[in-house]
Amino acid sequence: MLGLQVESFYKPGCMIISSKEMIVPPLQVHIVQCTEWLNLAKLYDTHAVYEDVIHKKTMIEEATARLDNIKTQSDKFPPQIRIVMCGLASAYIGPVSYGARAIDLPSIFL
Repeated sequence: MLGLQVESFYKPGCMIISSKEMIVPPLQVHIVQCTEWLNLAKLYDTHAVYEDVIHKKTMIEEATARLDNIKTQSDKFPPQIRIVMCGLASAYIGPVSYGARAIDLPSIFL
């Protein structure tokens, strides 16, 4: 959409992005380090911005402002709720995928 030649490599906590401009030959390499955290609510909002740009519903400047807003907004759920939900999801998937017994569920939850 933007006409950029970009290659990226991701490993947890670090992303290496190289871009080559179409006109100027030098290769630019950027290393972006971040904390390892998955926030699906922010990922969903970011994807909505991406779709708006791809379908030309919004301009790049507005999309950048929206991404900055998404980056600075607080989490929708407090950490305590996320931890409990993660434990419940782990305990739920144990018997379904791994044949865990009822006695295993408390340890799976933790």
